[in-house]
Amino acid sequence: MFGDADKVFDEMISNRGKDFHVLGTIRDRSMDFPLNHGVVYGFLMECCCRNDMVDEAMEIFVYSSTQLGVVIAADSVYRM
Repeated sequence: MFGDADKVFDEMISNRGKDFHVLGTIRDRSMDFPLNHGVVYGFLMECCCRNDMVDEAMEIFVYSSTQLGVVIAADSVYRM
């Protein structure tokens, strides 16, 4: 389902390395779009974990659940 998005995330990692903040780039405007935010944030968490960016995944989880009230599927959280 997220094959193309996976490729984009992996490309960002290969081009910029792991020294960037995923949440910082989407924090301000993410709720402006009619998306399933739980799925989007869960996907980003999984991508971060897959690339050994667990701290970034935790930051996404804490921000999305406490600041935005987004519910992330349990399977995404358990994979962290």
